Amino acid sequence: AAEFKPEKSTLAVEHKHERPLTACHWDPLGRFVFFGAEDHLVHRYDVASKMVTPLAGHDSWVRGLASSPDGEVFYSAGYDGRLIVWGAADAAPVPRKIVEAHQGWIRAVAVSPNGQLVATCGNDQFIRLWSRDGDPVSESQGHASHIYNVIFSADSSTVFSCDLKGVVRRLSVATGESSEVLTVAALHG
Repeated sequence: AAEFKPEKSTLAVEHKHERPLTACHWDPLGRFVFFGAEDHLVHRYDVASKMVTPLAGHDSWVRGLASSPDGEVFYSAGYDGRLIVWGAADAAPVPRKIVEAHQGWIRAVAVSPNGQLVATCGNDQFIRLWSRDGDPVSESQGHASHIYNVIFSADSSTVFSCDLKGVVRRLSVATGESSEVLTVAALHG
């Protein structure tokens, strides 16, 4: 297969923000770019209108951003331990639901490809599964250190997670069984 090598790039739009950014997420329908910043807000940049709308609901930096596959629901997760459910295209966005999801930082949030589940992880060493609306479904603990990321398998049946020590684990959505997949020793000292 031929390797893709871009020949040039162009700056389409530039948006100056007052505080450093902590996260960025592209809406699956291509309408918005969501970004978190050190101002404790999520910002929704509308690609067509070039308008920026702040979404307030966090008490700390926002780190995790995700959308439902249909683009209707947007999720933000922050260092305040909150998972917030938003209407992605609401004219005046207010949280649909605020969930005190973790004790300590939430490092990542992911939505299953079928759009039915949301996974969060964080410094409390838990992986938590939520419904599309932010209701608790299940939780799993198996990591011995801060969990940095989660992702669903393509068929939505499995959540993979990785932690500070380089341990990758697999969690069955159906059974709740968790097992270690591998450890990447070079990631930690």
